Amino acid sequence: MRIAVCGFGSMWSARAANARPVYYNSTSIDTGKGLKPRPLIYGVVRIEAGTGINPYVTSQLIGKLLEGTGVREHDLRRQLTLHKRATGEPDAYLIAIRSCEFGAIDCGGAWKSSGVEVISFSEAGVDQEALLLISPYSWIRTARGSYMVERPVTPCEWRKGVLKETS
Repeated sequence: MRIAVCGFGSMWSARAANARPVYYNSTSIDTGKGLKPRPLIYGVVRIEAGTGINPYVTSQLIGKLLEGTGVREHDLRRQLTLHKRATGEPDAYLIAIRSCEFGAIDCGGAWKSSGVEVISFSEAGVDQEALLLISPYSWIRTARGSYMVERPVTPCEWRKGVLKETS
């Protein structure tokens, strides 16, 4: 699966796997005492060394097309693994949604279409952060409106964001 990277969650960690770094990204909430995981749905994006990118400089990742596994679940933990750089058209888009930017998500309602997979979702009070894998022409609904992923023409447009507000 080819995944266009449009955004990440706010929590990063790193580990060594076979003497090569492996990076993890997930959602968290700023509690006023730093970033804290507050998962309603726990999951991570695993970025392997084969990508050749330093995820601590996220600008190196935004707008990149990477080969990935798709979202898999094991022991109540969701994971999307990004292996290496890819070419061609994206099959899906990795997008981070924050309530301060897009409005709150009502998780109890019909807030997403079937082409949206939740990797991680954190919530504390009115603050929310979701890390989503979204197929083209899929949508989400928040307190501020509905948003759909349109297939952009160029990688430059991935950097600008592919989530367009709909009426």
